[in-house]
Amino acid sequence: MVAIDFGTTFSGYAFSFTRDPDSIHMMRKWEGGDPGVINQKTPTCLLCDPDGKFHSFGFTARLEIQAFVLFLHILLNSYLRRDVSMPYGDN
Repeated sequence: MVAIDFGTTFSGYAFSFTRDPDSIHMMRKWEGGDPGVINQKTPTCLLCDPDGKFHSFGFTARLEIQAFVLFLHILLNSYLRRDVSMPYGDN
């Protein structure tokens, strides 16, 4: 049995085998997440390349997007020669 939770903010999954239905397995360490934190869910964030093909999901995608937004923020600030607030806050 498989359970998938696609949430608007976070997503996760769990599964069990029919031979041992009481033993439920959940993802606890997502790629790109804080290595010191056990997290059962990852951000519901999907990143595609310019051709529309899958690039990354979850923490990894969020980090890539944040780096790109920060790059645009720095580029825009230098172009306008003034501070521009970031559209996504501190996250």
